[in-house]
Formats: sequence, structure tokens, C-alpha cells
Amino acid sequence: MRKSTTLLGAALLACVASAPGLAADNPLLPQNSAGVSVAPATQSAAIATGNGLTPFLEASTRFRLSGESDTAEFTFWASKAEAQAGGEIVLSYKNAVSVLPDTGLASVEINGKAAGEFKIASPFDFTARSFKAAPGLLRAGYNVVRVKARQHHRVDCALSATYELWTDVNPARSGFRSSNAGIVTTFADLAKAGRLENGATDLRVVTAAKTDAGLLNAASSVAQAVGLYLGRPDLAVSLSDRPGRGPGIDLYLMIAGDAGVSVAPGGEPGRIALTFRAPNVAGLHDLLVATVKKEMMAGLRDLNARKRFGEIRLDAGKTATLKDMGFRSETFAGRMMRTRFDMTMPADFYPADYGSVALKLSAATAPGLEPQSQMLVRVNDIVVNAFPFRDTDGQNFDEKLIELPLRAFRPGVNRVEMLAELPRASDRTCAPDARDEDKPRYILLDKTSIGVPELARVTRLPDLGAMAGVAYPYGDGKPFPIYLDQATPETAGAALTLLARLAQSAQAPVNADFRIGKPTGEVAGDALVLIGSGDAREQNAAAESAAPTSVSFEETGAIDVTSTGGEDQLIAAFRQSASDADTELSWSSRFGAMADRLGARFKRWLNYQSETAGAPDLGNALVTIAQTASAGDGATTEIRANTPEDLAFGVQRLASSEIWPQLSGGSAAISADATTLAALTGPSPRFSDVTEQSVGNYRRIAAAWLSDNFKIYVGLVIALIGVFAAWLGFVVQRKGTRSDA
Repeated sequence: MRKSTTLLGAALLACVASAPGLAADNPLLPQNSAGVSVAPATQSAAIATGNGLTPFLEASTRFRLSGESDTAEFTFWASKAEAQAGGEIVLSYKNAVSVLPDTGLASVEINGKAAGEFKIASPFDFTARSFKAAPGLLRAGYNVVRVKARQHHRVDCALSATYELWTDVNPARSGFRSSNAGIVTTFADLAKAGRLENGATDLRVVTAAKTDAGLLNAASSVAQAVGLYLGRPDLAVSLSDRPGRGPGIDLYLMIAGDAGVSVAPGGEPGRIALTFRAPNVAGLHDLLVATVKKEMMAGLRDLNARKRFGEIRLDAGKTATLKDMGFRSETFAGRMMRTRFDMTMPADFYPADYGSVALKLSAATAPGLEPQSQMLVRVNDIVVNAFPFRDTDGQNFDEKLIELPLRAFRPGVNRVEMLAELPRASDRTCAPDARDEDKPRYILLDKTSIGVPELARVTRLPDLGAMAGVAYPYGDGKPFPIYLDQATPETAGAALTLLARLAQSAQAPVNADFRIGKPTGEVAGDALVLIGSGDAREQNAAAESAAPTSVSFEETGAIDVTSTGGEDQLIAAFRQSASDADTELSWSSRFGAMADRLGARFKRWLNYQSETAGAPDLGNALVTIAQTASAGDGATTEIRANTPEDLAFGVQRLASSEIWPQLSGGSAAISADATTLAALTGPSPRFSDVTEQSVGNYRRIAAAWLSDNFKIYVGLVIALIGVFAAWLGFVVQRKGTRSDA
């Protein structure tokens, strides 16, 4: 762990030191700037008031406890003085109406010691519960609050009803309140910056200077450093000539006076002002490097060393237990036990049918379960294996192997769920008040493990999942251009938000060089392109001209040329619009169409894709993202929206913890209401770089490729059988036959 921390600091220093410089005559911030705030109107509802709390660090998606039993861990930072003085933990929660208040209960631990419990009974609004954090419970640095919820349905005893049970903890209204908070003066006090009501942390770069490439390069280096130091995944970066409203951080870059870094309270509760001041541009970069070495390094080390509950990064040949992810052995008395964790796979992992991930179950079932009891394993919301609990007298499982196909996984983040369905005959009477919690039905041991086999190591493009999971291909520290179609504050804020998210995915800063204007000609190497003007459907034509898309655009009157990807799609659209539904097709045409449909369905089944894998009308999409091959064996990722305001808000949604881990494939779109992400059908990935030069790796790559191109594999088998048959016929004809007669 110390080695990875050192590498993180070294990478941060290298990126800061190599960041492109500012123009020498570009003052960054006058002492008293004036102007109009450029915060997008769509974010106004997200502003929350400061509440004197040090927020928890976890992603906003980690604040929901669902099902009959669930556990969450929240992390907060406390100074030495705060740990010695103590304080209280505040949990603001709201639960589903379906939760039975008589039996719903949540227990709270602080750093592994019991702190109290509360009944889950707040279905209509958020209710705050406080727990004393005595000095003996706290420690200087990062502290962990563990919340375990047990909840039951009011009226429904079906297994499916367990999905209706949830309790949400509000990330903006929950955290640590110190008895000796003191004044915000040090870099470490940035942890006290409040969160917006939507769970995001507002980081605003405040400047009245011209928004050009030099300014953005400087702002990007500092914003990424601050984002890595904070350790909060939901970071919304904006650019303005005025400080922000509500909780958050105002980042001032100033060319004036002596060099120095200062931290002070902001203009509103829960807001902090962070100022970098240097006499010139070179001094600003030197100041950032010095800050990383001194004030930031200790925080980066501590943050990187802490364990993240329910998260693990695994490479080929590695194994992790549930204990490694923070889970504990526990008994369960309900109908369905759900255990979820996120597993990040390497960027050069080739998912196909040449091996399987080994889930070794260590558990036991109690007597009296129904014969249909079973363990379901879901990967990325798709059931990939089912293991029945056949013995109604109870069973013990000691590292029972359950194989999960590699094809179900993807480079980057994968959500793995273990669902133990444990019905009993008594559930049929459905008497929630008479439920017997003293008789457990199941025990799951924390030595249950998941192991990754040897992998086919080859990078493939396009792959948005690898970009979201480990920032591939932008996270290796090499410089790459990022193009903005216009130098508006909204477009710049979108770019800074995206780079901060990529840095957190890579666990190191990315080395972007800003360019103003769309790229002219073919882009060489890796690049990012952000376009905040024009119809979002144009991206689909540019990104997927080489292959048909699963998106159908319904237009009235004429064919919309901008929604097609080249002549083939234009002709296909023409045939569709000109076809007569009453026209009788030939038998050959019918058979061909049926074969195409069956082939497409089989391909979706083979790749664990939903039959209704979505495709919204891109003309109404908030933002679209597509990755395409570029010259020099690189990838160009283009993000497009109709307006700069939509681009800023859309990238914030794209980088949010709800959507970012779901990215996969070559292109995707966020719906106009900013609630859902749809993966779009694009060109098949191409090999980019074989990262392991060994006979075994090439063998696995060949096996993976043949499993993807099974028609070629079947053809080769048939051809070999034909060759053998021809050889056999030739030999028999030459040699003749013999008999003993």
C-alpha cells in the first residue's frame, strides 16, 4: 500500500510539473472581481445550506440500504483536536413506505464500537438521528461509521417484495459535528466543505480572466489535485467570475504578491475559500508542486491507504475475500439475503468465453427451507449463475465453487450481487408481526472469496467501461489534447469536471492539454472532444458511420440525413420509409430477415445484453458520448450536447456515481430528463495493444477471439471434418478393403 501511495504522489507531481503553462500576460484574478454567476440554471435546485457538518466521503450511490438486511460504511475526517474533543454523528434518513416500522431497526457503530440504534420509521421526509461520538471512539484522521439496517415489508411476503425495501441516508445532511470545530485555516480543513443536496461537491474556479487554454491548463492541474485530495467521487467543477452559493469550495488562482496557499471560510456556511497566490505563472506551478509535496501528501497517503467498503480491484491470478472488502460473517433470518460489491477489472482484460471467475461460497443453510431455495449470482444486473440449495435438512458449503463466465464481466467497474433466496413454508401465511427472527435461515462467512483466472491481456477500443473504470486510455500520465468547441465558462466547467472524474478513476492525475476549437482533420493518438453546440444526433453519425446503430429515429416527412451514419444507413432508412407493409416478400427474403433477427438475438444473449437494450431518441438526449478509433492507434472520445448549459449539466450527470460506473461499449446517451443512461450499438472493438508478450496470452487471445467469432470457429471445424473425410475416402479407395473370409 505504501508503494501505491508513493506512485500516486509521484504521478501527481509529474503531472503538475509537466502541465502546459499560462501565457505570461494572463492575470488570473483581480482582488475584487465582478460579474454575473455562470452556474447553470439546472443546478439551482441542488443548492443546500451549510449545516456545520463534516460530510462523509462516499459516493452518493453508497447511501442507500436496501432489502431485508444491508450494511453501509461512511468515512469522515477529524483533526487531532476534534478527535480529542469528540462530537456527534448525524444521520438524516428516509425510508420506503413499505417498511414495517414495528420491526425496522438500524444499528450504528463508530470505528468498530457500538454507538446506538434507531427505529426505521420516517417514510415521508428525512429525519435526523444523532449519536454521541465520545473522544475515546474517535481518532485523528479518517474515522468509519458503520450502519446496518434490518427491515421488513408491511404486507407482502413474496421474495420480489424485498426489492421494495430501502432506507436512504442523505449525504448532504449527514456527517460529523465536532464539539471543537475551530476555524477553517489548514489544507486538511477542506474535508469540512459541505455537499449539495444532490450529494455532489461544488468546486468552483473563480476568475475574471479570459477563458483560454492557458487558464484551463492551470485550473485543471489544481482542480485534479484538490479532487484527489478530497477523495469524493461526486465532484462538480465550474468556472465563474464570482464565488459559488451554498456549500462547496471556491478555488482562487491569483497572480499577485508573494507565493502562498491559504484556506479560509467562504462567504456562506459550509463553503471554503482555497487560494493559490504566486507572483507569476512559473511561480504558480512551483507552488502547486510544493503544496503536493507538503500539505497534500499526508492526506493523499491516508486517503489512499483506507479500505473502501464493498470495493475491490482484482488482476489476473488474484483472489479477494468478503473480509477484504469489509464484510463480516453474519446470520440471516429473512427471505432473501443480498450481498453486493464492486469489482474493478484491468483495462486490458478481454472478456470472452475462455475461462471463468471463481466464486467460492462458504456458507450454511438451516433446515426447513423450501426446495426452490437457491443462490443467484448477478453480474452487472444480469443473472449469470444459479446454485440450488437442494437439501431441505440444511447444508454446509466450504468454498463451494460457483463459476462466473468471464464474458459477463467488462474492463472497469463490475457490480456483483449474491442473492440467497431462502423461502420457508411459514412465509405463505404472511404474518409480518409474527416473524420469528430468532431462527436464522442462512449464514454467510466472510472467507467467501472471488478469484480471477489468467486473462487474455489486450487493450481494445472503443471501450467506455475501461475509461470509466481506470481512465483508459487517458490515465497513463502521457499528455493528450482536449478540444473545446468554444471557450465558454459552461464548456470549460464540463471539461474540468470530466478530467477530475478521470483522475479519480485512474487514482492519479491525467495530463490534458487544452485546445480551443474543434479539431481540424484526423486526430492522432488519444484525445477528448467536448462540443456544446449543435444537434446531439450529429455525434451518432460521426461516431458510428462504420456500423448500423440500434437507435431508430422517427421523423415525419423526409429522411433525416443527420441521423444516419453514411450511405449504407441512408439507403437502409430510405428502404424503411419506402417499404409497403402490405407488400408480400419472397420466401428467401423472409428467411434472410428471420436469420438476421435470430443472429442478433443470439449475439445479445451471448454478450449478456438485454433484449430491450435501449436506444433513446438522440435528438432529445441531454448529452451523448462516443469513442472512436483515431490515427496513431489511439481513441477519440467525443461528448456532445445541444447547448453549453446542457453540456455542463450533462457532464456532471455523466460523471456522477449513478451513471459513470455504468458506461460500457463504444457509445451511450443520457436521457433528456438526466435520469437514465442507454448504451448504443456501435462498431465492434478493435485490438489496440497486446500488453503481455507470452505464448499463453496469445493462446487466450485466440480462444477469446474465436468465441466472439464463433461462425469462423464452426466453419473451421466443418472444414477440418471435410478434409478428414476426403482423406479417409482417398485412403480407403487406394488401399481397398480386406476380410478374413
